Amino acid sequence: MAQGGHGQARSSQPRAKNEAAGVSKTVSQPMGAPQAATVAQLGDTVETARGKSDKDAVKEIEHLELTERLSSPELARLSEELAGAKSKAALMAVGDASVFLEPPQGEILDKAAPDAAEQQQIVSRASDYLKTIIPKLPDLYARRITNVFEEEWTSQDKKGMHKPGALRLKGNFQATVLYRGGKEVVRAEGAEQGGLTTRGTFGPVLSVVILDNLRSPMQWHGWEKGPNGAMAVFQFQVPQKDSHYAVSFPMGGLPVAKRTGYHGEIGIDPDTGTILRLVLQSDPVFGSQFSGHGNIMLEYGSVVIGGKAYTCPVRGVSMSTGSYWMGRHKTVAFILLDDVVFTGYHVFRSEVRILPN
Repeated sequence: MAQGGHGQARSSQPRAKNEAAGVSKTVSQPMGAPQAATVAQLGDTVETARGKSDKDAVKEIEHLELTERLSSPELARLSEELAGAKSKAALMAVGDASVFLEPPQGEILDKAAPDAAEQQQIVSRASDYLKTIIPKLPDLYARRITNVFEEEWTSQDKKGMHKPGALRLKGNFQATVLYRGGKEVVRAEGAEQGGLTTRGTFGPVLSVVILDNLRSPMQWHGWEKGPNGAMAVFQFQVPQKDSHYAVSFPMGGLPVAKRTGYHGEIGIDPDTGTILRLVLQSDPVFGSQFSGHGNIMLEYGSVVIGGKAYTCPVRGVSMSTGSYWMGRHKTVAFILLDDVVFTGYHVFRSEVRILPN
């Protein structure tokens, strides 16, 4: 689960190796309890699960709690090793819950940090990218596929403790995302999922981060392996008073937007200013019968639209954690996780009719 990712988003200290204290090469804690594992150990578990039934493979995977981030390419590779739909879903949940953690040491580049002037140039290129490149995106539409996972904990026992369960797939939702004239519209096919709601993945959410950090400058964090070479990673922290960011939670059956402070990190191509990865982790959000906070991760990649290459969102993870009051001193804690994939990009023309599959 992703609780281990909270509070890691601001540090100017040198990166430390992710540690899983006391974890042997093979994971052998009691079944049902969260089991700490590295990405390498997850790979070993998947290898072992290949020879088992889908049901048994799920039992091997679903209670793992990664101590470091599982990258999208590695998640795709490991998923190919599994034959069953349920074990693939369990792997997706485990991997998605790790996206707010530090990457494995092998994905952190041993490269000298740029000086202050070079850091400012990289951030300036990202700002210019948002001002000049994003507005040139054509009117387009894409398919958004969302897999929704849920983990609901039991009520508190006599010791005030909750018993967590595993994240399990609750449903699959599809929608068409239209981007026209710089505005984003989502057309859901059927019922739309609950949980944390995010908008503006094609540019506005990126602009909010850049705007908010004019008052709170970003801090250098380090170099990571990016899709095209070295990726410069900066961290930021924005208090509520300076924030233009809002998250929406379902409260009383209806989504309620709350402006909140947040922290996170942004991955930038140092040469072009292209934004490749964004993580936002909100401050706690409170309602009359609800409390929680929401995290999102967005990855951007090259897609071909109308014969030209553009950088657009390709994958996202949103996770909301919190608790709600059920009455009679009963409180239930929960985790909601959405895995989002954007695919099927096309140029939008007024004569085109978009039909569901």
